[in-house]
Amino acid sequence: MSAKDSITTQTCELSQEEFNDFLALYPVPSEYHVILPKSNQTIFDAPPGYVGLYTHSFSLENLRLPLTEFFCEVLEYFQVHISRLNPFGCAKLTTFVVMCKAYGCEPSVDLFRGFFNLCRAGKWLTFAKRSEKHIPNLLPKVITRIEGWHEWFFYVQDSIIPAKYPQLLSEQNKLDLKSFKDKLPPNIKENPMFQCLSRYPSSVCVFLDPILFLAGLKPSWEHGQQ
Repeated sequence: MSAKDSITTQTCELSQEEFNDFLALYPVPSEYHVILPKSNQTIFDAPPGYVGLYTHSFSLENLRLPLTEFFCEVLEYFQVHISRLNPFGCAKLTTFVVMCKAYGCEPSVDLFRGFFNLCRAGKWLTFAKRSEKHIPNLLPKVITRIEGWHEWFFYVQDSIIPAKYPQLLSEQNKLDLKSFKDKLPPNIKENPMFQCLSRYPSSVCVFLDPILFLAGLKPSWEHGQQ
């Protein structure tokens, strides 16, 4: 990755019109008070009390606000600052949730760790299939490239992160080095849901609102009561 693409130098290329269009499609609850960054600001230049999020995590990777407990639990476990997770890692998290819900179980950190480990993608972080050969590839077809994704981001109040998940906002986790040596959870292969998911690999994709609502990724939906 070139110096231009470094997370600490990549500035915002999102225009006000583009930002307005994004918010029209993916409205953020008013209490979070979103801010459009200036053209010379990076995702880590958010003012005090704010944090940066990539728009593609919403438009192509199914992220919604408020964040789910599972999303925060995974990032807390791996000690990942939320602005450092790239949209492709976010996509695997949200797709995993839908897969679990489809088979009638709740996603858990250990179950997720049974298939994925944290890895580096340039200066950003993502999730990839575990290196152990006996671990199946749960998501063989994934999104690997979106042109200019790191240029589109915005600031939102850091109250989107519950206080019990401090690692997601830790200054130390912005650009720290990771070991990427997380061990498999004990007895994970005997877990019935691990076995079930292993038999039915899926693809990362954009899910419609009804699916996101049923999976608990979208907190509300206009037809939810029906």
